[in-house]
Formats: sequence, C-alpha cells, structure tokens
Amino acid sequence: MCMTDQNLEDEQNKEEKMTIDGTEEEEDDEMEFSNVHHPLSQISMGNSSQELNLTESLRKRRHLINGKLSNGLEYVILPNKHPPGVIEVRVEIKAGSINEEENEQGLAHFLEHVVFLGTEKFKDAEEIRRRLADWGMTFGPDANAYTDFRNTVYELIVPVSDRDEINVREIFNSIEFLKEVTLKATFPSEVMEIEKQVVLSECTNFQSPDQRIFYQNVQQIHGNNILAKRFPIGIEEQIRGFTREAVVSFYKRFYRVDNMVLYVCGTLGQNVIKTIEEVFGPESTPAVSLNKVEDPPVTAATSFVSIFQIDLATKFSLQINQRSPLRSVTTLGDLREDMVIEILDRALEERIDVIRHQHTNPPFTELSWSYFEDTSMNCMSLDSRVVCRPSEWREALKILVIEFHRLALYGLSEEEMKQNLGAILKDGHDLAEQNDTRVTSELISEMMDSNINGSIYIDVKQQYRHQMKLAPTISLAEVNAKAKSLFSWISSFTQGQLSTNPFLSIFVSAPLYMKEVSNTNPNTSNAGHSPLPHQKSPSVIKREEKQSESSPFLQVNMGRTGNSFKRLQDLPTSSPSSASSSPSNRRKTEMIPFVLTEEDVLQVINNALKDVEQQTAESMPSELVDKKEVEEKFNMVKSHLWIPPNVKDCESKFTGDGTGFKVTSNNGVILKKLWNGMTINLKQTQYETRWVNMQIHARGGTSLETADTLGCASLGMHTFINGGAGGKSNEEIAKYCNFYGIVMDYDVSLESVTMDFGFSVSHEGGRRVFELVYLFLTRPDFRQKSFDWGQKQQISQLEEVELEVENIAYDNLMKMMFVDPKNGSVSDKRFHRRDRGEIESVTLEKSKAFILEHFVTENLEISLVGDFEENEIMGLIERFLGIIPPSKSFISGLDDLDQSISFTKQSQWQNAMLEDDEVRGYAFICFPSHNRWTSASEVALEQKKDLPLVKHPLYCYRVFAILGRLLTSRLFSDIREKMGLTYDIGACKYYCCCCWMYVLCTNLV
Repeated sequence: MCMTDQNLEDEQNKEEKMTIDGTEEEEDDEMEFSNVHHPLSQISMGNSSQELNLTESLRKRRHLINGKLSNGLEYVILPNKHPPGVIEVRVEIKAGSINEEENEQGLAHFLEHVVFLGTEKFKDAEEIRRRLADWGMTFGPDANAYTDFRNTVYELIVPVSDRDEINVREIFNSIEFLKEVTLKATFPSEVMEIEKQVVLSECTNFQSPDQRIFYQNVQQIHGNNILAKRFPIGIEEQIRGFTREAVVSFYKRFYRVDNMVLYVCGTLGQNVIKTIEEVFGPESTPAVSLNKVEDPPVTAATSFVSIFQIDLATKFSLQINQRSPLRSVTTLGDLREDMVIEILDRALEERIDVIRHQHTNPPFTELSWSYFEDTSMNCMSLDSRVVCRPSEWREALKILVIEFHRLALYGLSEEEMKQNLGAILKDGHDLAEQNDTRVTSELISEMMDSNINGSIYIDVKQQYRHQMKLAPTISLAEVNAKAKSLFSWISSFTQGQLSTNPFLSIFVSAPLYMKEVSNTNPNTSNAGHSPLPHQKSPSVIKREEKQSESSPFLQVNMGRTGNSFKRLQDLPTSSPSSASSSPSNRRKTEMIPFVLTEEDVLQVINNALKDVEQQTAESMPSELVDKKEVEEKFNMVKSHLWIPPNVKDCESKFTGDGTGFKVTSNNGVILKKLWNGMTINLKQTQYETRWVNMQIHARGGTSLETADTLGCASLGMHTFINGGAGGKSNEEIAKYCNFYGIVMDYDVSLESVTMDFGFSVSHEGGRRVFELVYLFLTRPDFRQKSFDWGQKQQISQLEEVELEVENIAYDNLMKMMFVDPKNGSVSDKRFHRRDRGEIESVTLEKSKAFILEHFVTENLEISLVGDFEENEIMGLIERFLGIIPPSKSFISGLDDLDQSISFTKQSQWQNAMLEDDEVRGYAFICFPSHNRWTSASEVALEQKKDLPLVKHPLYCYRVFAILGRLLTSRLFSDIREKMGLTYDIGACKYYCCCCWMYVLCTNLV
C-alpha cells in the first residue's frame, strides 16, 4: 500500500500548522527563538535529565514521505523550494562490493559503469547523452553514480519548470531514466570491453602512496571481516576477465525493485507518487528470493600496532583507531549523546589550536581527532592522528598522547564546557533560522544517510528545539566521564599494560628513508628501553620499496568517487636492517634509513604519560574593542562619511540619490563609497534566512610578487589571519568566533587577497563581526609563531606535491605558458610552484610589509550579500569602517594589474619522463583566452550586437564556461568511449583565463 498524492498535498499544507509533537503549532516561544540574546543565556543549567523522557522517539521531519509500492520498491520524498526549479533524484541499490563473490571482485563497480552503455529505450551511450542534453543535463555534473561497500547509487540533478504540466513530464523523464539504467540495461558486448579500459584508468589514477597507506590501514582495522577483502575497484586480473554473462548475472541478482530505494527532493508538483507508480509499478518482483548479505560487523583489529613504510612517502603519520557499532539516532537520548560528544569535539579542537600556536616551531604539521558515523563501513569511527617529519615523530607523538591523556585525567573546565555548549546552541539557532531555505543537495544527502543508517530524519528547527530542552540537563561530570570513556585506552598504558580493547589499533605509515639530522638529545634515542608486554597479536611491519616490473601486484580500490590502492601480496615481516635496499634515485642524496619498530612507538607513548599536569584554558574575551573609543572616533567623522562612488558604465541602468551618494544597480546591488576610499557593495537576498556573507577584497595578490617577495602573499596572509589582532591572541579570537557562530577564512589568488566572513545577524552577530574586522584592519598582530607555523606547513605541503606527477606536469606547463614580462626568454616565476628555497627566504618582516600594502583603505572593496536590514548594516559600516583613517599604497595607484602578465608568443612542446609509483601519463593542451573581465567589445567574435548581455562584464567568462561544458560532452565519445581514457576540461578564472585539457593515459610503456 502506498501514500497517495492527496496525502502528499495534505502534508505540504500542514507546513505551518503542525509542531514536532503533532499538535497545532503556536507562535514560537520568544525565549526559544530569540534573536537578541545568545541561546546559552536563555537556559538554566543544572536541570536533571530525569525531567525528560530520553527514550521518547523523535518525530520525522514534516513533509518527509516514506512509502513502499506493492512490488517492494521503497521511496522517500521531500518537497523543497530552494533552489527553485531543481529536483534531485537518486536510486540506491542495496548492493555494493561486499555482495560480490570471490571471483567477482570489482564487478559491482564495473556494472555501475556499463549500465550507461545502452538500455531497452535508449539504445546506446550516444542516445543517452543526447537525451540528457535535451533535458538540460550532462554526464558528470548532472548525471553520475558511485559504488561503495554496501550500496551503489545513481543520481540526477534535473532542471524543472514551476508549471505543473511540464513539471510532471520532467519528473517522469528523470525517474524513467533511472529505471532504465537500473532495470533495463542491455550491456552491448562490443563497448563493454572499451569501458574496462576506463575502469582500469580510474584504478591507475588513484595509485598514490596515500591510497596505499589507507588500504593498509583498512587491512589492519577491518582485516577480520569482508570489508578488507572487497574493495569496490576489485582486482585487476578479474576486471580484465569479466564477461557479459557475469555482469548480467550480478545485475539480475541485485538490481531488482525490492532491493532499491528511490529518493526525490526539490521543486515537486502534485503527482510525484503517481509518477513513481506509473514508472516502477508495472515492474514485478522477481520470483527468486533476494540473497541478502548481512552488513559487516565490527570485528577485532588484526594487530595492535601496524607499521607500513613506503619509499614514496614523505611524512610520518600515526593514527589511533577505535571502532564501535554504528549508532542510529532515533530518540532524545541519542541526540543528547551527540551533544555531549560534540562538546568534547569542539573543546579538543580548541586545545589543539592552542598547542599549534604555543610552539615557535611545532614538531607536527597536523594534529587532529574525529568521531563520526562511517556508514560506508558500518561502524562509528574515532580517529586520533598526528603527522610530522620523520625526524620529529617522537616529540609530535608525545604531544598527541599528552593532550588526550590530560583530557581523560582532568576533563574540561566548567568554562570550557559552557563555551562549547553555547557554540553548539548558537549554530543550532542559526541553522534553525535557515530551515526553510536550505538547498536540495544538502537535504537529499541527509535523508539518504539517515535512511541507510536507520536514523529518524528530523529538520534543523526540530533539532534546535530539542537541543534547547536537552542542554540544561548536561553536566560537566557527564561530559568528563564521556572523555574518560572515549580515551580509556590511555589508562591501560599507565598501568603498564597494552589495551585490552580488541577494537583499538595504532597504525603508523612512514617513509623508508629520511634526511639525516643532527640529534644529540638522549631522550630521543632508540636505546635503553624495555618493550611493554604483548596482549594481542604482534605488530605488522611492512616495507614497500620501488618495485621492479616483475613485481606482482593486485589492484584494489574504493570506488569511482573514493580511493584506490595497490594491494601488495603478503610480505614477510622485516627487521629494520632488512629494509635497506636502494631507494629511488631522487631520494638517495643525504638520506639514511628510517628505522621504526613497535617497541619504539609504545615506549614513546608510555613515556608521554608521566607527570601530565592540568592546564588552564585561555578565557574568551567578552568584547573586542573599546566602545567609548569607537564612539569618539565616529562623532569626529559622521558628518562626512560618504563620497560619490566610481561606477564603470557597463550598459546597466542605475538610479541613485545624488546627495546621499548611493547608487543602486538594476539588479539590486547597492554601491557606496566611504570617505576613506573603501568601496561598499550590498546585495540583499533571502537565500539563507538572516545569514550574511562578507568579503573584504584587496586588489593585488601573487601577480604583484617580485623576485624578492616570492611567497610573501600566501605566508603573509596566513600570519595576518592567524596572528591575532589588537592584543587578542589567535586562540582568544577563535573561541570568540566559535561561541558567536562566526566563520572566518582567507584566500590568496593571482589578482587579490581576501578575508571572508559568514555570520548570522541574530544575537548582535553583525556588530561582533564588524568589531573583528575593525581590529584586523587597524591593529593586526603579525606574530612570529604564526609565521613559523605557516612556513612549516607550506614546506610540508611542498614535500608531498613535488613527488606527484600531476603537480610536476602542471608546474612545467605553467613554466612554458607564462614568460617574464621584462625578459621573454625566461619563464615568469609568479606562476611556478614555490620551491623550498623561496619559501625559506620569506621573512616575517617582508611578508608583513607586502600584506600591509594591500590592506589600505583605498584598495579595499567590501561586499555583503545576505538576508539583512539595510539600515542596520549601513550603521555598522559607518561606525566601524568609517572611522578608519584613509590610507593608500602603490597598489591602490595602479590602473590595471594584468598588464604585467605575458603569454609565450610561440607554440611549445615538452615531453618529460618523470619517476613515479605507476606507469601512467598526463597530456596537457593549454592555450590563452580572455580573462573573466574582458568585455565583448574587446573580442573579435561573430556575434549579434543587440543581445541584451553582450556588454555585461562577465559575458565572455560565461561564454567560455559554457564552451568548457560543450567540449566535455563532445570529447566523451572520442576520448572515453573509443580510447578508454579519462579526461577533464578546466579554465583558470583569473586574469589570464587559460583553458586547458588534460588526458590521463594508463598502461603506458
């Protein structure tokens, strides 16, 4: 029995009438949804959880419809209006790689590819592409699929009309298309062989050291269940041997209506359920019973410590993995549990950030932890990770262990708990305000994950109401007890024993060789320690060197959108001295073997647990600026705040107030200019309720770097943002942003450096953000520690990418494309990847001076887009930006920045043979085009001059974007289908809009 379309219409009509309890909805409680006072101030802490029924089931999201046809097809429907004119449709096949037999490894993924080669209604891939194009879609962006361990998913993003009769037809076409590929595929033999090459290309495309490391990690964690034996990409030898009969057999066994779930979300008409019945209803349930495979259980790790060393790795990485059964969220108690864990998550992130900024030269490049639902592997995952240079691994691991042990011993302080609970409630409030304006792509992913996980899907407004009820019942003692429970493995070390938790494991990946360093510290010696007693299987130490062509490999992978790996045949456990065969030629110079044992790792952990002291967390500032100071400055300038803005004529009609110096464009953008030279752009939208995005744009960027300032833009902005401001440390500002829900980021490009902020105007969010901006623009603190941290990060990233063939090829391409404007015989270094010497030559003083040349008032453009009151935002701009004194620099005096960029004047060809971990190739074809600001009048093209948008500033940029999509579609047949290669089209969007194509070739000799 299924729900009718009248039921759907009734559900939609109830939108404003029903509460989460199913009763008639009244006005929202003023305190519950107050946008004046911070949510934490609206609750009284200390209520007992016994006052709530924590076993009470959650009520599913309003308008969410779950149904089932008589033939067994399940469907989930959710109407949504944002963005208008779009629906997303997905079909989940409840079968993935774990459903494969021993001789079918990779078949589920291969099948996901070949269903698009032809169906009963669409005879071949060309007709499928043509039909999708007729409906306004292309493969990749709008039509895609992926294979995972437990399922295979097909998805469409469909443009639809708001006219019912057209909407019905468009929804029918999309659902019918998915039915065709999932139930009516024909599998033409002649093109299936070519598609095998595409799958094998994908395998090779992901053969990187990181993926091999990940594979070995999975082998340790899940080696005792089917997951470690059924990676979705499968085994290369088996993929090459797949027959049409094998494909059809798997298709018939698992691609059936009673093994599918259909998800529909977006701008829906009133006939969705009827359409589903019309399309899928006639399909009968197969007479043969469905062979269901049980989801893989959480099993014990294969070893406690596993060490995997590989020649092409550049970093030491240690990950402590804890696995537990997957949790579904169905009750109030489940939501409360999530809140407790999130408090710990946020607090630990803050502590890690403090550690990062306390060290002048931190020994790690990454220190993190995560606790999440891993639906792909059917478990909850708690991972703690440290990444560092091999020479610094002991100190880095020590810091990780000490911080987790400190959390387990002493827990959080009362202030930490309240601050992070307040941050959770603030985020919950902001999301609740946006409940009815969230986009379809987010919602369909959430409802699908909830359905797979067995959770009840609720909307964010319901969730916030629950959070406000649950927050007063959460005590500090409970939060700290949870911390002790999550990190209980540490206590076993303090007692001189290894953990008895079979679901806990430590995985280490490291290079075989490292640069020799001088080390006179006796505390880091390998000698003089005793290993702890074993209570689990011995450690696994695998060492992978560059293999000869005769070395046997098996291919394994994580699917089209996941990761792929090369699985080594079992290697004997090696002693440290047995791994000393010659490294790759590029790593011979000044390299020594990196010797690492299980005993080394355990001894460092054990030593780190001694005499761990409790630390006092830094307090969050209640205010950032002196209000009296701001008011005095404002009174001095308020009479002459605004001057006429400079508006470039671009064939748009403008209206304005000549006395108020306000200009409004015909698309609603308000243009103003402050007396100090700052340009202001405002655009009101209701895309996300009460949410505003602000960008502070400073013209310049890396295009203005010289031989003496190479690298200053990136390192300078890192230090600018992470160094704190106005005497407030980075940690204090981070706490402030976390508590008030402020998102802050930055970007560096060829043409600019930018500061980006996202905030809700509720709870004085606008005032707090503008205070923060004022602080950064007037009193930035360029701290040496922040600079050193950024420099170390950049060098660490360089060490990784400089070994990747893709990055080497792209860097060579840039060297050929761009020549020095003053010397055409040499390349333009601004477009190169920064080398180690260039990064190390940057100083704090040089980078600071470079960035401060950008952040002068006459070079700043402030843009705000969002749901705000114009008068309120204008008042904040006047009060906090208008009081900044005028300033200028050489950048603000430049007319055009792109005049200093030169393309090569001749065609060039380069063929480079590079050492890599795989035999593969990249071909780039690159040519210059017009940048995104080029007007149509500057382009010698055949075009109609009377088209309404021809003279729009972004006309050419849009044309080239469309051209890229057309090329992508046209090349699909020639490159992918006929040659079995993968490819992409890309365009740089800045000054020198280079369009390029690259083709990934595999199995090259």
